[in-house]
Amino acid sequence: MTAPMEEEYGSQAEWAVWFARCGIPVFPVKISKDDPEKPDKTNKRPLTRNGHNDASTDEAQIRAWWSRWPDAAIGGSLGAVGMFAVDVDVTDGAAGPDTLADLEAEFGKLPETVRVLTPSGGEHIWLKGGGVTSRNGWRPDIDIKGAGGWVVLPGSVSPLGVYDFEIFDFGDGPVLVAGGNFGAAGGVPARSVAAWDGTSWSPIGGGI
Repeated sequence: MTAPMEEEYGSQAEWAVWFARCGIPVFPVKISKDDPEKPDKTNKRPLTRNGHNDASTDEAQIRAWWSRWPDAAIGGSLGAVGMFAVDVDVTDGAAGPDTLADLEAEFGKLPETVRVLTPSGGEHIWLKGGGVTSRNGWRPDIDIKGAGGWVVLPGSVSPLGVYDFEIFDFGDGPVLVAGGNFGAAGGVPARSVAAWDGTSWSPIGGGI
Protein backbone atom coordinates (compact mmCIF):
# COMPACT_ATOMS: atom_id res chain seq x y z
CA MET A 1 0.00 0.00 0.00
CA THR A 2 2.37 2.69 -1.27
CA ALA A 3 0.98 6.15 -1.93
CA PRO A 4 1.23 7.33 -5.57
CA MET A 5 3.90 10.01 -5.19
CA GLU A 6 4.14 12.62 -7.94
CA GLU A 7 7.50 11.44 -9.26
CA GLU A 8 6.03 7.98 -9.86
CA TYR A 9 2.47 8.22 -11.19
CA GLY A 10 0.66 10.73 -9.06
CA SER A 11 -2.35 11.34 -11.30
CA GLN A 12 -5.69 11.93 -9.64
CA ALA A 13 -6.88 8.64 -11.13
CA GLU A 14 -4.10 6.71 -9.39
CA TRP A 15 -4.75 8.49 -6.11
CA ALA A 16 -8.43 7.55 -6.43
CA VAL A 17 -7.51 3.89 -6.98
CA TRP A 18 -5.09 3.98 -4.04
CA PHE A 19 -7.74 5.29 -1.67
CA ALA A 20 -10.17 2.65 -2.90
CA ARG A 21 -7.56 -0.01 -2.11
CA CYS A 22 -7.40 1.49 1.38
CA GLY A 23 -11.14 0.83 1.61
CA ILE A 24 -12.42 4.38 1.13
CA PRO A 25 -15.18 4.68 -1.51
CA VAL A 26 -14.43 7.46 -4.01
CA PHE A 27 -16.15 9.38 -6.81
CA PRO A 28 -15.17 12.18 -9.24
CA VAL A 29 -15.65 15.84 -8.32
CA LYS A 30 -15.34 19.10 -10.26
CA ILE A 31 -13.77 22.01 -8.35
CA SER A 32 -14.17 25.45 -9.88
CA LYS A 33 -13.75 29.13 -9.05
CA ASP A 34 -17.00 30.82 -10.01
CA ASP A 35 -16.97 34.11 -8.10
CA PRO A 36 -14.24 36.60 -9.15
CA GLU A 37 -15.01 38.67 -6.05
CA LYS A 38 -14.04 35.74 -3.81
CA PRO A 39 -10.66 34.53 -5.14
CA ASP A 40 -10.17 32.00 -2.31
CA LYS A 41 -13.61 30.43 -2.67
CA THR A 42 -14.21 27.31 -4.74
CA ASN A 43 -17.31 25.32 -5.59
CA LYS A 44 -17.23 21.52 -5.42
CA ARG A 45 -19.71 19.50 -7.46
CA PRO A 46 -19.90 15.70 -7.80
CA LEU A 47 -19.80 14.58 -11.43
CA THR A 48 -21.89 11.43 -10.99
CA ARG A 49 -25.67 11.42 -11.01
CA ASN A 50 -26.09 10.51 -7.34
CA GLY A 51 -23.04 12.28 -5.95
CA HIS A 52 -21.40 10.66 -2.94
CA ASN A 53 -24.05 7.92 -3.02
CA ASP A 54 -22.27 6.60 -6.14
CA ALA A 55 -18.93 6.33 -4.31
CA SER A 56 -17.19 3.04 -5.08
CA THR A 57 -14.10 0.97 -4.33
CA ASP A 58 -14.41 -0.91 -7.61
CA GLU A 59 -11.22 -0.23 -9.57
CA ALA A 60 -12.80 -0.75 -12.99
CA GLN A 61 -15.55 1.74 -12.19
CA ILE A 62 -13.04 4.26 -10.83
CA ARG A 63 -10.83 4.02 -13.90
CA ALA A 64 -13.89 4.42 -16.14
CA TRP A 65 -14.86 7.60 -14.29
CA TRP A 66 -11.38 9.10 -14.55
CA SER A 67 -11.12 8.07 -18.18
CA ARG A 68 -14.23 10.18 -18.78
CA TRP A 69 -13.16 13.01 -16.45
CA PRO A 70 -9.33 12.83 -16.26
CA ASP A 71 -9.03 16.17 -14.43
CA ALA A 72 -11.61 15.33 -11.77
CA ALA A 73 -10.74 15.77 -8.12
CA ILE A 74 -11.39 12.90 -5.71
CA GLY A 75 -14.38 12.86 -3.40
CA GLY A 76 -14.32 10.37 -0.56
CA SER A 77 -17.00 8.98 1.74
CA LEU A 78 -15.21 8.62 5.07
CA GLY A 79 -18.45 7.79 6.86
CA ALA A 80 -18.70 4.57 4.85
CA VAL A 81 -15.62 3.24 6.67
CA GLY A 82 -16.49 4.51 10.14
CA MET A 83 -14.46 7.71 9.94
CA PHE A 84 -15.15 11.43 9.78
CA ALA A 85 -13.21 14.64 9.19
CA VAL A 86 -13.09 17.86 11.17
CA ASP A 87 -13.05 20.53 8.44
CA VAL A 88 -11.17 23.60 9.71
CA ASP A 89 -11.93 26.60 7.49
CA VAL A 90 -9.81 29.70 6.91
CA THR A 91 -11.48 30.96 3.72
CA ASP A 92 -12.18 34.72 3.64
CA GLY A 93 -10.69 35.21 7.08
CA ALA A 94 -12.58 32.35 8.73
CA ALA A 95 -11.27 31.58 12.22
CA GLY A 96 -11.43 27.78 12.18
CA PRO A 97 -7.94 27.32 13.72
CA ASP A 98 -8.87 29.62 16.63
CA THR A 99 -12.06 27.64 17.24
CA LEU A 100 -10.10 24.39 17.15
CA ALA A 101 -7.53 25.76 19.61
CA ASP A 102 -10.33 26.76 22.00
CA LEU A 103 -11.87 23.28 21.77
CA GLU A 104 -8.53 21.58 22.42
CA ALA A 105 -7.88 23.87 25.38
CA GLU A 106 -11.23 22.82 26.84
CA PHE A 107 -11.33 19.12 25.95
CA GLY A 108 -7.71 18.13 25.28
CA LYS A 109 -5.54 17.71 22.20
CA LEU A 110 -6.73 15.62 19.29
CA PRO A 111 -4.81 12.36 18.76
CA GLU A 112 -2.05 11.93 16.19
CA THR A 113 -3.92 11.13 13.01
CA VAL A 114 -4.24 11.95 9.33
CA ARG A 115 -4.31 15.66 8.55
CA VAL A 116 -4.92 16.97 5.05
CA LEU A 117 -3.83 20.47 4.06
CA THR A 118 -6.36 22.19 1.80
CA PRO A 119 -5.32 24.66 -0.94
CA SER A 120 -7.00 27.55 0.92
CA GLY A 121 -4.79 26.96 3.98
CA GLY A 122 -7.32 25.03 6.07
CA GLU A 123 -7.15 21.37 7.03
CA HIS A 124 -9.20 18.21 7.30
CA ILE A 125 -8.47 16.17 10.43
CA TRP A 126 -9.49 12.52 10.04
CA LEU A 127 -10.84 10.69 13.08
CA LYS A 128 -12.44 7.34 13.82
CA GLY A 129 -16.13 7.54 14.66
CA GLY A 130 -18.76 5.27 13.19
CA GLY A 131 -22.16 6.92 12.99
CA VAL A 132 -20.84 10.50 13.23
CA THR A 133 -22.97 12.43 10.77
CA SER A 134 -22.01 15.40 8.64
CA ARG A 135 -22.87 18.78 10.06
CA ASN A 136 -22.08 22.17 8.59
CA GLY A 137 -21.48 24.91 11.15
CA TRP A 138 -20.84 22.44 13.99
CA ARG A 139 -18.74 25.17 15.58
CA PRO A 140 -17.73 28.58 14.20
CA ASP A 141 -15.84 27.90 10.94
CA ILE A 142 -15.66 24.15 11.63
CA ASP A 143 -17.74 21.53 9.82
CA ILE A 144 -18.00 17.80 10.40
CA LYS A 145 -17.77 15.56 7.33
CA GLY A 146 -18.94 12.04 8.14
CA ALA A 147 -21.94 9.85 7.38
CA GLY A 148 -24.17 11.48 4.78
CA GLY A 149 -21.36 13.72 3.51
CA TRP A 150 -17.95 13.64 1.88
CA VAL A 151 -14.55 15.33 1.68
CA VAL A 152 -12.07 16.09 -1.05
CA LEU A 153 -9.20 13.62 -0.71
CA PRO A 154 -5.43 14.22 -0.99
CA GLY A 155 -4.00 14.14 -4.49
CA SER A 156 -6.89 16.29 -5.74
CA VAL A 157 -6.05 19.40 -7.73
CA SER A 158 -8.19 22.54 -7.48
CA PRO A 159 -7.80 26.01 -9.05
CA LEU A 160 -6.14 27.07 -5.79
CA GLY A 161 -3.65 24.20 -5.59
CA VAL A 162 -3.36 20.63 -4.32
CA TYR A 163 -4.98 18.84 -1.39
CA ASP A 164 -2.02 17.23 0.33
CA PHE A 165 -1.19 15.03 3.29
CA GLU A 166 0.46 16.96 6.09
CA ILE A 167 3.98 15.76 6.83
CA PHE A 168 4.75 15.00 10.48
CA ASP A 169 7.94 14.51 12.44
CA PHE A 170 7.42 12.49 15.62
CA GLY A 171 11.14 12.66 16.47
CA ASP A 172 12.61 10.18 13.99
CA GLY A 173 12.34 12.24 10.82
CA PRO A 174 9.50 13.35 8.53
CA VAL A 175 6.74 10.88 7.66
CA LEU A 176 3.54 10.93 5.65
CA VAL A 177 0.50 9.77 7.61
CA ALA A 178 -2.25 7.92 5.70
CA GLY A 179 -5.57 6.54 6.83
CA GLY A 180 -8.30 4.22 5.62
CA ASN A 181 -10.14 1.02 6.37
CA PHE A 182 -7.21 -1.37 6.73
CA GLY A 183 -5.51 -3.61 9.26
CA ALA A 184 -2.04 -3.63 7.72
CA ALA A 185 0.16 -1.36 5.59
CA GLY A 186 2.89 -2.91 3.48
CA GLY A 187 2.53 -6.12 5.47
CA VAL A 188 2.95 -4.30 8.79
CA PRO A 189 -0.01 -4.49 11.21
CA ALA A 190 -1.59 -1.04 11.49
CA ARG A 191 -5.14 -0.21 12.51
CA SER A 192 -6.61 2.36 10.09
CA VAL A 193 -3.64 4.75 10.24
CA ALA A 194 0.05 4.31 9.33
CA ALA A 195 3.19 6.34 8.64
CA TRP A 196 5.34 6.16 5.49
CA ASP A 197 8.96 7.36 5.75
CA GLY A 198 9.77 6.98 2.07
CA THR A 199 10.99 3.41 2.52
CA SER A 200 8.59 1.50 4.76
CA TRP A 201 5.29 1.68 6.63
CA SER A 202 4.94 1.66 10.41
CA PRO A 203 1.90 1.77 12.76
CA ILE A 204 1.04 4.89 14.72
CA GLY A 205 0.34 3.94 18.31
CA GLY A 206 -2.64 1.64 18.64
CA GLY A 207 -4.33 3.12 15.56
CA ILE A 208 -7.72 4.78 15.47
